[in-house]
Amino acid sequence: MSVIHRHFVSRAALVIASVAFALSGCERSHKPNVVLIVLDTLRGDRLSCAGYGRETTPRIDALAARGAMYSRAFSTCFWTLPAHASLFTGLHPVQAGATSETLYLPEPELTVAEALSDAGYRTAAFVCNSWVSKERGFGQGFQEFLEMWRAENQAGADSTKGSMETFTVDRMVSWITSAVNVDKPFFLFANLNGVHLPYTPAEPYGSRFLADRGYDLARVRELASIQSGWGHLVGEMPLDETDYRILNDLYDAEVAWADALVGEIVDALERAGVLNNTVVIVTSDHGEHLGEKDRIDHMSTMYDAGLHIPLVICYPRAFAAGTRVDELVSIVDLAPTVLDLCGAAERAPLLRAETTSLASKHRESQEFILAGNERPMVGVKLLQSRYPGYDWESIDYRMRCVRSPAEKLIWNENRGTELYNLARDPAEETNLAEQQPDVQRELMAVLGKSFEKMQTSKEYFMFESTDREALEKLRSLGYIN
Repeated sequence: MSVIHRHFVSRAALVIASVAFALSGCERSHKPNVVLIVLDTLRGDRLSCAGYGRETTPRIDALAARGAMYSRAFSTCFWTLPAHASLFTGLHPVQAGATSETLYLPEPELTVAEALSDAGYRTAAFVCNSWVSKERGFGQGFQEFLEMWRAENQAGADSTKGSMETFTVDRMVSWITSAVNVDKPFFLFANLNGVHLPYTPAEPYGSRFLADRGYDLARVRELASIQSGWGHLVGEMPLDETDYRILNDLYDAEVAWADALVGEIVDALERAGVLNNTVVIVTSDHGEHLGEKDRIDHMSTMYDAGLHIPLVICYPRAFAAGTRVDELVSIVDLAPTVLDLCGAAERAPLLRAETTSLASKHRESQEFILAGNERPMVGVKLLQSRYPGYDWESIDYRMRCVRSPAEKLIWNENRGTELYNLARDPAEETNLAEQQPDVQRELMAVLGKSFEKMQTSKEYFMFESTDREALEKLRSLGYIN
């Protein structure tokens, strides 16, 4: 089994190494650009190239045809902040200190952006989800960090074009055009939040997936206005099978629209003449429930609907065209992969001995991958305030998950254990914990040992934001009251 161990490298040493690297005269042509795109809340099973029955992702499919598609990629958590911490550091959230109990990424952990900036890269981020903010620690290493949900970054937006994501991609295209004229490789990160609730897809995507389905249009509009799953959780907003079909169609339309935005970014790279020397990664931070287990949204779940994410990497120099990988991979694998491809592996401690780049010929199949969440403090506070009669303790517990290629164990603190045979029961409907106690004990031992080794000895506090604009954005997404 692979377990990540913590090592510490001083920032002073990193600076010295970066100076030595600069003096070595390494040419830009040997260092690829990197474009890392997170389509926030995109499920791993909704890509056409992953076998989904509708044509949702022709542009992402085209990238997969030129590179590698990972069919069994999973996040370390079911929501944005901890998952992005894993993406940026190569650590699990409890290692990085970025959890539901801290609500920020502590500064001591080195990020991919910091390592690449030290290695001579120009680094920029365009972010549409305010959990991924400078205030919460995610700006570390980015020379430019544009929080696109801020009014100042929306100034001059063409209101006829619709969304923040559309305008964000326009800004990214302009940035790419200017970046190729600078004698530096670049690392460009984007979080596009369009697939997130509420599902309000742009045209013509809405019509493509919802027209002629016989739906009550008033109900479609009502469901399209849902901001979060809390109302459904507490029983205030019951949903039936037709509602779930509508939500699935709205979601698919959002996915198709997000795919078109990815296409615009790829087209910009091609026009600039740098696509072949650019590592293009398309992934997500977590998935989404769309009726599975009678749930919507993505909070408080260790089921595959919430953890399974897409992953496509296009870089012909390292990934053979049309490669499909069905082995288990984790979002923590992306940080070492990027640094490996950029020749910057030695610059960061996040390349642990047991965390191997996806591009490495020496990478071994993962026996287990892990996920977890600490106490959901934001959700508890929201339920206490908005639904005072609801039993908020029903969600107030830590969760852990370990999965092998065939089996999955979910530990719910003080609430028992769930065990699923994924080969026979991919929908996770039959809990086998009582029927297979030996398997349960074996996986619980793996889970306990793994998280015991990952736990940080540092004490981190819960971060209280003072950024009113960021808080209002989180409120509009249904995260806070």
